[in-house]
Amino acid sequence: MKKISSGTLAYEVGATIAAASNTVTTLRNVLEKYQEKLPDFQRKYGGFLCIMDIRTGKIIKTTLIGAVPSEKAERYKSLSQEKAQRLFLNIKGGHITSYESRSPQGDKWGGAIATEKLILSFSGFPEDGDTFICLTTAHETMKLKEEYKKRIIEITNIGYLVEVPELKKLLQ
Repeated sequence: MKKISSGTLAYEVGATIAAASNTVTTLRNVLEKYQEKLPDFQRKYGGFLCIMDIRTGKIIKTTLIGAVPSEKAERYKSLSQEKAQRLFLNIKGGHITSYESRSPQGDKWGGAIATEKLILSFSGFPEDGDTFICLTTAHETMKLKEEYKKRIIEITNIGYLVEVPELKKLLQ
């Protein structure tokens, strides 16, 4: 396996955080326009992004993107880390998203995806929005292959978000 230098990793983490921030801003703006069609997404303004090394399972960074109510901050941070850790544990079984091991009864949700080097996880929106943020962030910073994006969209049922014209642009 190719070793990643600390300088390269720092750059990738910084670029990933910037891309996630842009995606959250775009998603919020679009949601205001489509609030009647997407009522579950209302009053959501951000969340926590967790970035994990896919080789080791080590959390590289967990950071707030946007804004969350103070009473929900610790929960969202914890969920973003749990999704990443759960996906890491299921990668050898072929999982590429945390959606594949979701269990609403157990408070286990979708919202994390695997890339070649990193696992990206987000918590703050409904799980579909969390997954969309990770997918668009990975696409922007890591140039995911079209087949891989389609597979994630199919597994996670986020196609309805991808069909919103302003959001579709983020994946092109």
